[in-house]
Amino acid sequence: MKKHQGITRFLSISAIIIFLFSQMNFTIVKASSNGNSGNNNASLSNGEAAPSNIVREAEQEFTINFAVQPEEIRAKDVTVNTGAYKEIVLVMDTSGSMGDKLDKEQKLTTLKKIASNFIDKFSSDSKASIAAVGYNVSAEILGEGLVNSSKFQDLKNRINSLSAEGSTNTGDGLRKAYYLLNNGRADAKKYIILITDGAPTAYTAKSGTVNYTESFLYKQGVITDSNEETEFSSITSKKFETSDAPVGTYVSYYGDRAQIDAMNYVQNIGNLIKAKESIKSFVVGFGYGINSPELSEIARAINGKKVKANNKNQINKIYEEIAKAISSTISTEANFYLTVPNGIEVTNLPEGLEYNDGAISGTVKTINYSIEDDGNNGGGNDYYKAEPVNFSISFKGKITNTSLIQQDYKITGESTYLSYVVSDKEYKHYFNDVDIKINNKVTLKAPIKTTQALASGVDKDKLKVNDSFNINYTIDPSEGIEKIKNDSLYKKNKEIILVVDTSGSMAWDINGNNVTGNRVYCSEEEAKKHTNWGRERVWTFWPYYYEWRYYYINSQDSRLNLAKDAIDIFLNKFQNDSKTNIGLVTYSDKAYIKKDFGDNISSQDVGDAEGGTNTGDGLRKAYYMLKNSNDADKYIVLLTDGAPTSYSVGRNDSYYNYNYILDNSENYKVFGGYSYDKPEATEYAKEMMEKINNDTSTKINTFLVGFTSGADSSALNEIANASENVKVIQATSSSEIQQVYNGIAEEIKLPTVKDIKFQVKLPEGLIAQEVKYINSQTPVENLSIEEGGKVIVGSLDNINYNLIKKINNIDYYTVDDSILEKLKFTVKVKATKAGDYLLGNEENASSISYTDVDGSSYVNRFTPEISLKVIDEQAPISITKFGIFTSKVAAGQEGTIESYIKSGEAQVISGFTYTLGSLLDIGYAKEDDIGKPLGEDLTLNISTNGIDFRGNSTFMLYTIVNGKLTLMENWKNISNGQISISGNKLNMGQKYIITQNFVPYIFDSNQSEIDIYNSITINSVVNTINSIKLLSNTELPDLD
Repeated sequence: MKKHQGITRFLSISAIIIFLFSQMNFTIVKASSNGNSGNNNASLSNGEAAPSNIVREAEQEFTINFAVQPEEIRAKDVTVNTGAYKEIVLVMDTSGSMGDKLDKEQKLTTLKKIASNFIDKFSSDSKASIAAVGYNVSAEILGEGLVNSSKFQDLKNRINSLSAEGSTNTGDGLRKAYYLLNNGRADAKKYIILITDGAPTAYTAKSGTVNYTESFLYKQGVITDSNEETEFSSITSKKFETSDAPVGTYVSYYGDRAQIDAMNYVQNIGNLIKAKESIKSFVVGFGYGINSPELSEIARAINGKKVKANNKNQINKIYEEIAKAISSTISTEANFYLTVPNGIEVTNLPEGLEYNDGAISGTVKTINYSIEDDGNNGGGNDYYKAEPVNFSISFKGKITNTSLIQQDYKITGESTYLSYVVSDKEYKHYFNDVDIKINNKVTLKAPIKTTQALASGVDKDKLKVNDSFNINYTIDPSEGIEKIKNDSLYKKNKEIILVVDTSGSMAWDINGNNVTGNRVYCSEEEAKKHTNWGRERVWTFWPYYYEWRYYYINSQDSRLNLAKDAIDIFLNKFQNDSKTNIGLVTYSDKAYIKKDFGDNISSQDVGDAEGGTNTGDGLRKAYYMLKNSNDADKYIVLLTDGAPTSYSVGRNDSYYNYNYILDNSENYKVFGGYSYDKPEATEYAKEMMEKINNDTSTKINTFLVGFTSGADSSALNEIANASENVKVIQATSSSEIQQVYNGIAEEIKLPTVKDIKFQVKLPEGLIAQEVKYINSQTPVENLSIEEGGKVIVGSLDNINYNLIKKINNIDYYTVDDSILEKLKFTVKVKATKAGDYLLGNEENASSISYTDVDGSSYVNRFTPEISLKVIDEQAPISITKFGIFTSKVAAGQEGTIESYIKSGEAQVISGFTYTLGSLLDIGYAKEDDIGKPLGEDLTLNISTNGIDFRGNSTFMLYTIVNGKLTLMENWKNISNGQISISGNKLNMGQKYIITQNFVPYIFDSNQSEIDIYNSITINSVVNTINSIKLLSNTELPDLD
């Protein structure tokens, strides 16, 4: 099995316990002691409610995020509650590499000992159940599953019988563990402890979804290129085995593709585990075979805590601490109370809270305390620590005094608190005040008209099948926004961090040449291509003589100076803007805060260029500058000219054992280099961007600007993909970088309608063929035609209100013509079916959704409705009846062709010959066509299921001529069911019968009836599928 040598770091044991049950997607605000009220049974401290200042329209929803860090409690002051049920699954890697030695002992042997010791620690806990799952190419539940202490010895014996072999199907191990816990006690605390020494290399497919019988694809040559895409290349592949099936198809092969697909399977199973909030997970990396990014990816997939050990002592200590944390847990209920001001409506509450008589109250969370060892072997300074309590409540405000433009409310901290009890002592956390301003409700802040119409020259009543025509869609924001209203009511405060790359390559010019005293040193040939070339004599140390060094004078400026010019343009856009604060961060090997909010900033504060490129550290510094309680729109504008080359780790970490620094610590150091990009550096930037994205309470919008061709667009996109709110922009010249910064400034400063999603829905029978701009007739890049032409979807560029116009002596923000032109589309549509159509009704509505200038979300439907009629000038052709054909009918019915076919059911005798008949109805487009030849030749594919024709078939064509059934044509020895009929033999307005002989060999002693199905395809179009029932009979038939 292939393993990767990784660069990892052992997480300090004490940190494991601090973060044991932490929920990483919440803002954590540590409680600070606020003294004691005088009651010995109460402790008071502060929590945080954010944002603390809110401005909204009447009836517009807003959310307040509440955060409390429960107090630390000395262990000697606590009586531990060990009464909770616990279910633990040890998921153990038994792949071939676990047979390798570490500290002179096989890793699997070490793991067996540690697992046995871990199980022993729960031998006296009657409410603890433990299971073990071993996994290599597949996973196996060891023994009887979850067992209590009476069967712990059997479980240890089974663990000790394990051997190391095969590849690494981590996902299957997790799948088995998940269903053990999912099927366990509903009231138990549940834990998964996964240990692995390498990245996943195998996965489990649903049985029958892959066409091979061997486990190893590469043996059969199914995978010919280890890098080729497979049907398991998507995390959401439906072919992964995710159920509690006892077995699946186990897939393992060599190469990078195997690890990608196998990791996709881990993430697929991880979605099940993350959805089960009661499951807490640990991911333990053992040895040097797994690196930090791989371990992090597994941990993220199951929302687990990542730890790493490189020797026996470390792994033993980790399992001891995990056991101690699980067994030494205190649980208590967190109760919340909030007085709601009159005029504020509660719209959404977390489970456990209720709203009654102007107050919110109830139990909002369960707090789980775990012990942290002080490291003094029982020195008495151990503390219990708990994960933060985070929750959100949504409200909306009303205007109770309609004469006011704005009405003020306050949620007071003194009447908002969270309380809990530990060992008979009550702890209370009061929250800060929240000021709420509700603006008198207006309609859309940025009125946008959305209209649809048939293109000029399209006659809505004379469209024919297969005609193509155009529908025009217009988005018109030209009405504008009243400036005084936008600036006083809608415009929010803004906080911006400019993050500037000052690595060594920023001293180069646009083309990547060194700029040293404006001389570019090069070959004689290259120098003489320039008019301002020169040479100088230099002494060489080997072979000890003078030589000529050639150069030319570089008139270009450095990348950093060009960037500074663009930054000046950006800063000038916000002069005298009291609602905008800008900070400055620069980064090379590490990042530095050059200017905080409120400081005067100029481009000269950026400094000089030298060192590597630590993009992740630049993002980290900017994030923590923006992470505050201010109610403001927040932005990061980051510039770089290359891929990341440096990354930040803990101060005491080694090159082989490290963790990325993602918090606001200053106690760190940097790994990496100057001249080449490193995957670890890009991974660090991705993890930092993911942290920014997950902080929903801060919500930061990020611009990543790649400057010059040296900027690695793939790395930028990789970083951007870790977040939902990132825009990547490239600039390759001085003019482009100035345009980019000017455009970003305008997007931030001016009123902007964002997140515009465009959708066109067409009814069945109309198919979109292309989408173009109306005036330029060029394709619209970001719109795609989907669902076979029934839907057009995509994102549109933001609408920046970049002009100010006076309308009736009032200033309005509006847009210029270049923006308007990009909001006019024409869709070419083809009619495929005749009928009456209505576009724009509830069923077939086309619309845009967007975020208005004040942050509100809206959906606009395109109007007015469009009605149109599509006619079919070709004669309709159909099969209208199917059954047993007879040449005899009742007297008086000889001229009625339908009477020659008996549909529904018929009695037949096995072994006798019968004839099936299908009624072919040739219609007409208009009455004048009746009796005229169809003209169009027909090709019919006739398929009948449910019977065996036992050889080739004979087909015949009949019609009524002068009141009598008349044979027109026959086809013998037809093996594929396909016949062709000349259009000159068929008349419009007339009906025909197509027959096929068969002998039913279909009945056995236990079968008395059977259904047969007939499908006829006419000129490649499936026309009809009919059925009849054949009943067994022993008497002679009365049908010819």
